[in-house]
Amino acid sequence: MEWEHDLKFFKQVGVPRGLDEAQLEAARGAFLEWGLGDLVFYEGRHGWRARFPDSGVPGFEMNPTTAVQAPHVVIAKYQIRLIQQGSVPENLHPWVPPHLLSSDTEA
Repeated sequence: MEWEHDLKFFKQVGVPRGLDEAQLEAARGAFLEWGLGDLVFYEGRHGWRARFPDSGVPGFEMNPTTAVQAPHVVIAKYQIRLIQQGSVPENLHPWVPPHLLSSDTEA
């Protein structure tokens, strides 16, 4: 039901206007390097969103401007979500708080 509801409001895929091309390419490279996969933009009921369909966190998405202008914030947030789901990334981003990996939080 949720898929059908979301599909009803789907408008298009592409790249939203106003994003800096150089920043976009740099962000895409960082996302691939850190294991998020390719960045995809779509417009739906909540406006434009950035999503990583091949990532290990289903539904992980954010505002396109945030994705392009602050890719390392996005990478850290993604890795935090992975850790919360019980999967520790091989290459931990330096912005991920180390206390998330402590034995106290694993139990």
